[in-house]
Amino acid sequence: HFRLLSYQVFGGFGIYLFNAYFSTFRMRHALMISALVSSFASVGDLAMVLRWNVWWGIPDKAFYLVGDTILEPIVEMMAFMPGTILISKMCPKNMEATTFAILASFSNLGSSLSQAFGVFAMQYAGIKTDVTEGECDFSNLPTLIVVCGMLLPLLAVPLVFILIPDIAMNDPVREDNEPVTVMTGLEKETDEGERMGLLGGGTKAD
Repeated sequence: HFRLLSYQVFGGFGIYLFNAYFSTFRMRHALMISALVSSFASVGDLAMVLRWNVWWGIPDKAFYLVGDTILEPIVEMMAFMPGTILISKMCPKNMEATTFAILASFSNLGSSLSQAFGVFAMQYAGIKTDVTEGECDFSNLPTLIVVCGMLLPLLAVPLVFILIPDIAMNDPVREDNEPVTVMTGLEKETDEGERMGLLGGGTKAD
């Protein structure tokens, strides 16, 4: 219960940080930052495996509490939000629910596959966690953390320039068949005066 509560609390704090500081970023920049943050967050796992926290004078329980209970939900939410916003912008008009459900299912499938591939990677690296027989081998775990936790997320950085449109996260998405209306200076001034009149204000005097 404590882990679930802490995940909700600090995950909500991660959403707040995203809305406060990253919600106006370009989509590419936000995804790049999320990949860099995810890669940098794995340093905590590497530090615990290599016992750096003991050298720093930080007990295991305190280091785990700060890293896994506090920082992990924040990092996950800050990395989760750009993808969710991108999925919502890809939904065509009048088909939002269906398209969002399909795209979200692909996202969940990717998450499940990543966990399965993680199990295969642990087996390939020879990591054993058989507690009943006392056969545990974590000798290759630091290498696995560096490759899978720090280097693989960085592959998303060059891919964002190929797969992600260069738009801001708060920009409306125009469909391909939607015409673009270009207003002249006089039309803009007339439209502004009409809006002011509807709001109860007056137009500018000449």
